[in-house]
Amino acid sequence: MSGGETQVAEGAMSSKFQDTAQPEVLRRHKKESGDASKKLDAALAEFKDFETQFDRLTKHIPQIDMAIPRAKLDIQTGAKRITEAERHV
Repeated sequence: MSGGETQVAEGAMSSKFQDTAQPEVLRRHKKESGDASKKLDAALAEFKDFETQFDRLTKHIPQIDMAIPRAKLDIQTGAKRITEAERHV
């Protein structure tokens, strides 16, 4: 319908496919599509690598969480030993 009238306007726009694409345009689009596909594959591979690294690093978090207090305790113990050794000297 057009213009708010009750009469339906048909045929103004064609929905038929026109085979007028130039061969060079088709080749360019195929090349661009291939290039985009290669870029997508590379990006997906890089994402998978990042995901693998992330998973590997997150598995180490509990070990690191336990190592930090141990290191602090070792530092405190070492400081106490130094203080005691200085008293004996």
